[in-house]
Formats: sequence, C-alpha cells, structure tokens
Amino acid sequence: MKCEDEVIPALQAFVEKHICWGFLMYFQRLRIVGYAWNHKRVYYVYVPLGLNRDVKRRSGCQRIQQLPDVPAVPNAVCSIDFMHDTVYVELRFRTIGVVDDGIQEIEIDISLSSERIVRVLDRLKEWGGTP
Repeated sequence: MKCEDEVIPALQAFVEKHICWGFLMYFQRLRIVGYAWNHKRVYYVYVPLGLNRDVKRRSGCQRIQQLPDVPAVPNAVCSIDFMHDTVYVELRFRTIGVVDDGIQEIEIDISLSSERIVRVLDRLKEWGGTP
C-alpha cells in the first residue's frame, strides 16, 4: 500500500467541503486533524488531482454577491469617520464624515477642534434626529 493511498481520501474530504481553499490551508487542516505527513508528500498528491489551479478558475468557487441590509427607517444606523490627508503644498487637512441612510454630512477644515465636531453633531441632531 502506497502512502499516497492514505493522503488522497483525506485530502479529497477537505476539497469536497471547502473548494476555495488553497494548498497551505488544506495542509494545515490535515496537520490539525492529526496526519503527520510533510508538505512535500501532500503536494505530490495535490498536483495530480488538479487542485493547484487558480482559485478563481475552480468550478463551484463563485461566491454569491449580496447587497448589505439597508434599514427601513432612517437613523437606525449611523457611522462617523475621521480622515486626514496632505495636499501638494504640504498643507494638511482633516475631515469628519457622518453617514446615515438619509443624511450624509462632510465637514472639512485644516483643523477640526472638539467644539467644532460637537457643533456639527448638534446640527445633525437638530436636522435629522439621533440614531
């Protein structure tokens, strides 16, 4: 009995469940399960089975794209993001972005103090309510 006769069924069991995995993930899972084969022996079987093809080309590996869930009511989800960047003349500017389903507010300035951020959030609270 060849050692490949043991590797093939163990490897194919993982391939049936997880077709999008690559060689290293299969090898690591085989080691976790308890097989003590080295990577050369597993790869020696992996290539003739045709598993070394690019993941994008494997059949059955396409993921279904789903749109994110959008809440039905406004002010259900709110996100605040702080960013900064530098322009050509070494001038730094900072932004705060507040995004909701009904509101998109962006405040840009060279310096955003905490008082200014509070004013922006209070203005949004008066205009659209709080989440």
